[in-house]
Amino acid sequence: MKTSKEKRNFIIIGGGLSGCLTLHCLYHHFPDKNILLIEKSERLCSPHTWSFHDSDIPEQQKNWLSPLISCSWSQYHVYFPEYERTLDTFYHSIRSDDLAKKTFDTQSQKIEILCATEANIESASTVRIGREILCADLVIDARGWTQLSGPLGFQKFLGLELELESFHTLTRPTLKDARVEQTDGYRFMYVLPWDETHLLVEDTYYSNSGELDFKKSESDILNYAKAKGWKVKSVLSREQGSLPLILSTQQPQLDSITVGARTCFYQPVTGYTFPQTLQTLQWLIPHLQNPFKTSELLNAQLQWLKQKKWKQQLYLFLNRMLFLSALPKDRYKVLQRFYKLSPELIHRFYAAQNKFFDFVRIFS
Repeated sequence: MKTSKEKRNFIIIGGGLSGCLTLHCLYHHFPDKNILLIEKSERLCSPHTWSFHDSDIPEQQKNWLSPLISCSWSQYHVYFPEYERTLDTFYHSIRSDDLAKKTFDTQSQKIEILCATEANIESASTVRIGREILCADLVIDARGWTQLSGPLGFQKFLGLELELESFHTLTRPTLKDARVEQTDGYRFMYVLPWDETHLLVEDTYYSNSGELDFKKSESDILNYAKAKGWKVKSVLSREQGSLPLILSTQQPQLDSITVGARTCFYQPVTGYTFPQTLQTLQWLIPHLQNPFKTSELLNAQLQWLKQKKWKQQLYLFLNRMLFLSALPKDRYKVLQRFYKLSPELIHRFYAAQNKFFDFVRIFS
């Protein structure tokens, strides 16, 4: 990875999901601009799979986002102890290895990617790497989670990519299979069929603790596969995570334009940042198409984020219901009832775009 000392149009700090999405979005809208992406680790995107509903994607974003999608399905299914349902809507996944490769493939005279463990944002237009200062028209912070205050819940998971000895016959993802033992909170298995003999199976918990017994979870995944009649040939890869789910309002401290989890603008009930990152980019692009001052742009983003707060309070109330009111073994009942609501309401929920009367319906 090489870089020059010339001034860039954009410098992106952070080469995870949000940083890579930001690079592709900027490259699509401003193909003549110079963009530098700085990542602290040796690789872009830690091992992960990011999935989302078609309704999570703003219409204006589909042109540049579609080539990044690894796999799509036209339906998905949910299972609960007393209820199951198929929803007829497209569901998509992006695999981290695919996103990293497609991001590296953009490198050119205009696009640079740099590994630098000591990159620090000095201002909304400068970055320090050791003793060197890099300048840009705009620095975009995509470094991920910042420190959160107050009590938290967690969505934690272990996922195994399984290679099977024979066909599994699945034609659609299983987003929730909550017919498993309800230990350590609301628990479900999540299954993505990559092809006829490859699956991603995740053991997922909505828990008051961020700790997960990975050895037991891996054993439970393999036993789940065995109960389904899937003969596992090998475990190809593992991915794990523990997403913080906030129970109270967080106040982001932004020193530059920011995308992703660091804005504290994400889906509080799932911990997912994907739809909100796309919404942030949709807000940002029109501002960059006209002359701007970095101070005025940063103030505009802070005001824009404040406008999102009232709706976030209603998601926080749902989190408090889930983690502070419902017994861990009974939490699945909240989601079981939720999945009986209209598909439109469900998909607005995942994008955190619910209307006021949606919340009335949810809470009633």
